[in-house]
Amino acid sequence: MTSTPRRTSGALRDYHMEEGAFLFNFEEKSWTDPMRGHTENKEMCAPLFLELKSESLTKNRQAWRTMERKGFKVTKDVGCMLPHPQYGKSKTQKGNGMNGGGHKTSMGFFTGFIGNRQDAPEKDKDGRPINLQVSHLCHRSSCINPIHLIAEPQWQNQKRNTCGKNNSGCNCGNTIECLRMYQTSNKPENPVLCTTKKEVLESLKELKELHPFKVLKRNAYNEKDSKAAKKRKIKAENQKKRKRQADKQAHAAGKKAAKKAVDDQAAKKSYENAVMKHLSPEHV
Repeated sequence: MTSTPRRTSGALRDYHMEEGAFLFNFEEKSWTDPMRGHTENKEMCAPLFLELKSESLTKNRQAWRTMERKGFKVTKDVGCMLPHPQYGKSKTQKGNGMNGGGHKTSMGFFTGFIGNRQDAPEKDKDGRPINLQVSHLCHRSSCINPIHLIAEPQWQNQKRNTCGKNNSGCNCGNTIECLRMYQTSNKPENPVLCTTKKEVLESLKELKELHPFKVLKRNAYNEKDSKAAKKRKIKAENQKKRKRQADKQAHAAGKKAAKKAVDDQAAKKSYENAVMKHLSPEHV
C-alpha cells in the first residue's frame, strides 16, 4: 500500500486562500501586555514570558511565521483571525477536532506570554483556581487575533462561559468585557468572512494600529514555493541515488560472503545476513 504524499505548505496555503483566507505579514515590535490591565490576583499570578534572544523565542517566531504564511480568514463581525484548520482549536466543518495551539503561538509572538511559572500557586486565598489561561474575548477558540486574547486566572476565564446568555450582551462581570456572546466550540459555525482587502483593513483597523501589518498579494510566496519544490526534488533524487549505491554495495557484500559458504543453503543464508548487516542503520 502506498502512503499518501505529505501536503506542502504551498498546497495548504492555496487551499486556505480558496476558502477565503488572506496573506499577512506582521511587523516585529515591542510586546503588549497580555494581562491587559488586570490587577486582580496580581501578586498571586505568576506569568512566564519568553526571554529575549532565547531559543524558545526563536522557535516561537518561526512557528508564527509558518502559520502566518498559510493565511488567515477574517470575520466581519468582530475581526476574528482564523488560521488554517491545523492550527485551530475547534470543530471543522467536517466534524474533525483540531487543537493546533495557534492562539498560544500568537500570544508568544505578540506578547511574549507562554504560560505559568512552575512555582506558581494553583489557588488564591479564597480557593479560586488562578492558573493563567488564554481567554478568547471573541469566544472563538480558533481565533489568533492578539487583541482578542488575554491571559487571566482560570476562575475569570470560566466566568466567560455563560456570558451573553439570552443575548443580553457581556454580563460575565470581568473587568475586560467579552467582544461577543459566548459560543460553544462543540459545533462548527459559519461566520461571515471578509472577501476584499478593504473589508479586511476595516475589520482589523484597531489591530493594525497596535501591531502594524501588510496584506500581501495572493502570489507573494510563489517564487519561494518554486524554490522549495526544486529543493525537494533534488533531495528526493539524491536519496534515490544513495539507495541505489547502498543496494549495489550490499549485493556485492552478499556475494562475497556466499562464496565462503560450504553449500547452497549456507550460501543463501550468508548472502541474506551480509546484505541485512550492510543495510542496517548502524552500518549506514
